Amino acid sequence: MPARSHSLGLGPRRRERLPGGEWAVSARAGHGPTCLLLHGFTGTSRDFDAVVPALGDRALLAPDLPGHGRSAAASPMLAHVRAGLLALVARLGPVDVLGYSQGGRLALDLACTQPGRIRRLVLIGASPGLPPAEAETRRVADERLAQHLETIGVRAFLSEWSTGPLFTHLAERCDPIHLATLRHHRSEAKAAGLAAALRSYGTGAVPYHGDSLAALPCPVLLLAGAEDTKFTAIAQSMAEQLPRAQIEVVAGAGHACHLERPDVVGPRIARFLND
Repeated sequence: MPARSHSLGLGPRRRERLPGGEWAVSARAGHGPTCLLLHGFTGTSRDFDAVVPALGDRALLAPDLPGHGRSAAASPMLAHVRAGLLALVARLGPVDVLGYSQGGRLALDLACTQPGRIRRLVLIGASPGLPPAEAETRRVADERLAQHLETIGVRAFLSEWSTGPLFTHLAERCDPIHLATLRHHRSEAKAAGLAAALRSYGTGAVPYHGDSLAALPCPVLLLAGAEDTKFTAIAQSMAEQLPRAQIEVVAGAGHACHLERPDVVGPRIARFLND
């Protein structure tokens, strides 16, 4: 069990006017290139608390993505999300980007569309999206899930989502204090915001970048939990196509390996960013 002290090391979330409305953004001044942290579906900027201490005094920037947390009022439309992320990184010079799951797809989308702005890329449990032939099926499934979310409300949905097949062992492996903090901040979202995020930048909505991997110039670290066989296979497939890829399969972890094994994931990310 990891230590129970998780200090995010970021300032309080502040409101920033970005495309689509007001985003909640946390930042920390520090050394080296800024690392932009992008959480997964239902998450917030606090999702990386457990791995941030391993990053030392590196400068950090962590938004609640539109529709999530305290950015619930910001537009989750994909065009606004892309423009907002670009606005964040444009003022920083070359940045490192760390993205998990849904945030990983956004991170890869940013790297493929703005390659000159991304120095290093870390993807946790992420994919390049779906080819067009598969994307429509996924959009239909995401629409059903969005309607279910709107019907039962945020708290009930978060309870269902956190005990789903992607997170089988999360409750027993994640520090209980940290997990309670995550649940508190995630519950700040509104059902309409999370549902709109599913519809606008869910797996079936973000463009497919599988055909762009071979041209991606930046180094990429791919992390996946050993028990998450689907995303382990995806990571291995991506590594074969990326010209500068490193891959690590994290033992004793599922989809959210940064939450289940921060003792392994945090130092591995730090080594990669500091190379």
